[in-house]
Amino acid sequence: MVQRTNWAMRCTLVLSLLLPLSATAGIKCWTDKDGTRECGNVVPPEYSQQQTTTFNNQGVATGVEAAAKTPEEVEKEKAAQEAAAKRAAEEKQQQQRQAEYDHMLLATFTTDQDLIRSRDRKLSAIDATIEVTKAAITGLQKKLDTLQQRAAAYERNGRPVSDELNTDMTSIQQQIEGKKQYIAYSQQEKANITKQYASDLKRFRELKAAQQPQQ
Repeated sequence: MVQRTNWAMRCTLVLSLLLPLSATAGIKCWTDKDGTRECGNVVPPEYSQQQTTTFNNQGVATGVEAAAKTPEEVEKEKAAQEAAAKRAAEEKQQQQRQAEYDHMLLATFTTDQDLIRSRDRKLSAIDATIEVTKAAITGLQKKLDTLQQRAAAYERNGRPVSDELNTDMTSIQQQIEGKKQYIAYSQQEKANITKQYASDLKRFRELKAAQQPQQ
């Protein structure tokens, strides 16, 4: 409490000394290197970067000038502003993409049953290709079994398996493996389609509900 009283008395004294020189000039106060509060018409250059308080001719504080930002603070603030601008731009793009997708849904489908039928047609088409591929694997496996039996007969008779036979067996094995991978890919595609249509169906119903007149 004593410090505040002394500080108030000191500000009043400084102001009374400075006012005759310029009754309307703002008096600025700062903290020197020793931690002592100082006041005057002009802030010394060595303290110009720190926070200063301005008083009017009645000794009332009229404003505070914040301390100058350090290069690190300026860089941090710049980075934050750039990050915020990037997020805003990404959100705007996402909103635009969503609006375009919503328009496509409403322009392509009339009812939710249209989406369900579209989904089922795509899933059925994939199922058909899977069945064809499974049949092809069955045929290739029969050929491979025949070739392997022939190779086993050669070995039982002490005869070497020809390079041609080995090549044919390797080729068929690779074909079988490729078709199995295709089936796995197709199954994953079915899962993706089912998930996407579930999302589309939910969004389509929301859009349709929003178009309904409010009761």
